[in-house]
Amino acid sequence: MSYDDFTELDAPRFRSGVAARLAKMPPSTLRIWERRYGVIDPPRSDAGQRLYSRRDVQRLITLKALSDRGHAIGVIAKLGLEELERLASDSAIPSGARGLPESIIAIGPGWQRLPGRDDDERFWHAYSGIMAAKTAPLQRPVDALLVRVAALHPDAARDVLKIAERCAAARSVVVYAFGTQPAIDLLRAGGIPALREVGRPQDTASVLDAAARARAAAGVAVASAPQPARTARRFSDAQLAAAARASNVIACECPRHLADLIAQASAFEEYSDSCAARDANDALLHRYLGDVAAAARQLYETALERLAEVEGLSLRADS
Repeated sequence: MSYDDFTELDAPRFRSGVAARLAKMPPSTLRIWERRYGVIDPPRSDAGQRLYSRRDVQRLITLKALSDRGHAIGVIAKLGLEELERLASDSAIPSGARGLPESIIAIGPGWQRLPGRDDDERFWHAYSGIMAAKTAPLQRPVDALLVRVAALHPDAARDVLKIAERCAAARSVVVYAFGTQPAIDLLRAGGIPALREVGRPQDTASVLDAAARARAAAGVAVASAPQPARTARRFSDAQLAAAARASNVIACECPRHLADLIAQASAFEEYSDSCAARDANDALLHRYLGDVAAAARQLYETALERLAEVEGLSLRADS
């Protein structure tokens, strides 16, 4: 079915599962993109279902295509549909014809201009470090953002993510000598590969090539990867209510307290997963909080199972 078969460009008509299928992405990816990056905010039906228009689906298809070609979703999420389509048109040029990037922002020491490129400063923008780039009026958009730092820490990673968004870089890469895992995770959540560099600095073309391989190995868009797998809830709300009632049978409040803890952890897990994220750092924090809540829930569920076994309690909803 083509878009010509649809009418009323902005009429809400597609549920999330249909919109994800039309955009050829997993529904989980669509939810993550909405929660973390605000790629789209469709209206809801009276029953609470998100409803997507033809224009919304067009936007999702274009974002998915750009993400598959190596564009960081955190950078392109806020671009308008027309700007996205222009970027997609440029990206559709075969890599052999397009060659290496023309317009580059290079931050840090050791970067060399690509061979055979014009020396015009419109195509090469160099800054001594992250602080210099933060306060400079940056060219927008650029083909590539290159950052070299000796020490990569979370504050530097956050600054790089903001710079990448400011300059609308089609692709970005950070090379570092020493770094912390939280900083690397922040960049990966924003779709930016972080490469450790040992010894003398690599040339620009080699870094770009290594970044492309790292991005492909990570599934292109790191930020769109599904959240870590968690164990599903073992007890329904009705079963937890049955556990709470068991406190009256054995004259012990532990079943009720454990049921309450499980319900609270489940609620916080769901809340963290659905909480709106302002940026990649915020998204990473909420994913971590959801994982912690899920881990706590699983421990409390195991404890409730052990308690029921020892006390001979039935946790059936009809008990």
